[in-house]
Amino acid sequence: MNMCAMFRYRVVLTIFLIGFGLCSGVLSAQNISVKSFRLLETDLTANTAGTMKRDQNNEVSALIKVVTTETGFAFDGGMLGIVGAEQRTGEIWVYVPQKSRKITLSHQKLGMLRDYYYPVPVEAGRTYEMVLTTGKVTTIVQESAGGQYLVMTVTPANAEVSIDDVPVEVADGVVSTLLKYGKHTYRVSAALHEPTMGQFEIGNAKKELSVALQPAYGILQIDSDPAGAEVYIDGDYQPAGTTPFTSKWLSPGKHTLQFKMPVYKTCTMEVAVPGNGATQSVEAVLQPNFAEVSVSAPGESEIYINNELKGVGRWSGRLNAGLYTVEARKTSHYSSSQSVEVEAGDKRTVTLSAPTPRYGSLNVNTRPVGATVSVDDTALTGTTPNIYADILIGEHTLTVAKSGYAEAEQRITVEEGKVLPVSITLTEKEKVAPAPSARTADSQSLSGQGGKKESKPFTVVEVMPVFPGGQTALVQYIASHLKYPTVAQENGIQGRVLVSFVVGEDGYVEDVQVIKGVEPMLDKEAVRVIQSLPRWTPGNQQGKPVRVKYTVPVTFALQ
Repeated sequence: MNMCAMFRYRVVLTIFLIGFGLCSGVLSAQNISVKSFRLLETDLTANTAGTMKRDQNNEVSALIKVVTTETGFAFDGGMLGIVGAEQRTGEIWVYVPQKSRKITLSHQKLGMLRDYYYPVPVEAGRTYEMVLTTGKVTTIVQESAGGQYLVMTVTPANAEVSIDDVPVEVADGVVSTLLKYGKHTYRVSAALHEPTMGQFEIGNAKKELSVALQPAYGILQIDSDPAGAEVYIDGDYQPAGTTPFTSKWLSPGKHTLQFKMPVYKTCTMEVAVPGNGATQSVEAVLQPNFAEVSVSAPGESEIYINNELKGVGRWSGRLNAGLYTVEARKTSHYSSSQSVEVEAGDKRTVTLSAPTPRYGSLNVNTRPVGATVSVDDTALTGTTPNIYADILIGEHTLTVAKSGYAEAEQRITVEEGKVLPVSITLTEKEKVAPAPSARTADSQSLSGQGGKKESKPFTVVEVMPVFPGGQTALVQYIASHLKYPTVAQENGIQGRVLVSFVVGEDGYVEDVQVIKGVEPMLDKEAVRVIQSLPRWTPGNQQGKPVRVKYTVPVTFALQ
């Protein structure tokens, strides 16, 4: 039998890296060598709040984790310089500006490694690993019958593992690799965790290890009163979340939280985060930056604040501290206004005076004389010929009536401070041949069968018809039953539809017609609401119920 097959042999070769320069592809200088340099693809330490640093240009620095058991190193980045260095367990964190190309390492006892050029580009916010070999390096060359498996479970599952300074694959938090017999070293690291190092020995049996890294982060449960505030952590330009929410992992130490919410003062607080993985509750009480304001205006005046419509007659709400123009507006009127300055915490009540009417006059002459005059169904005092003062400016419907003559209507436009002349010739009733309506035709048909023929409606009578609850109730009924067509709202269609109708002798509404329309959808809805009016108390002339004609505006306005 060959003697070489009968004996195991082991040759231990010790190489001292003292004054030999470059050796086996390992860059060395005196007793400092760079064994490997690589980008840590999954390591977010350089771009995480608390461990992120910025250079003098306010750019996010790159982070080089220098793996060594030695301490006391100094680092020089040349013209670009070094942003900072921190001693950590088993490694040194060196922050360098982006696009750095080289670094010089020096040590009082081990010497200097001058102008080490990075083998890969250095980018902002990325984390790199530089493994150093210092002092004496022992290389073991051995031949034996084989080795055994190492099965290592690591927590967290995304940790990076190196065996004998060589990175190994981690799958779902488990390392499974075949190693030679003997002693080996390991290093386990992960973002926002404390790295750890150790030794183990491979023998005849499979080696199983479990390594759990200690957290180097904390978690904040962040809330505010009231809820809904955006929270910015450590001056980041993007909010970390909206209260209430749970933060991401934060590095241990002090962090600045800024709470922002409309109409509340910005709140800034400093929180100390322990690095033990615990969740800490934080709540900010926000101080109001608004005033509680109530505004009232006479009648149906519209209330505007800084040219924004707020309501009709009365409005209450919150306003940020500042100066505001508060107005009461009404069609055909001059607005009334006040300048109001409010401070945070104020409770203010603003009472506006009534808008001032804008008037013109009418000079109405009729043939024959002695006719009554109504404007928009409101009777004016006195008969024609007459000059009627204090008529609101704008468009109106003028109605002239005289017993024995057909009623006449005319659209007029009144201008401020001017007298509008109107001349109307009335026609005797027997000379009028109106086209019969469907209701008139039915009445005539009934008349042949003993029915009663309907009379022409009056415009003004001794006792006018009364809506249940009066004029205010009529306005409220129309407003509450009106359904604004969706298509009209979406297309911004609005306006006032003028509708006429007759209150019959029995008090029911009949003969509903659109006098002035806006758009077919709005016109149809206005007619529907008027047709739905409940029974009135009928009008009365000379002790008998009579038919009376009314005209009302139905307004569609987008808020």
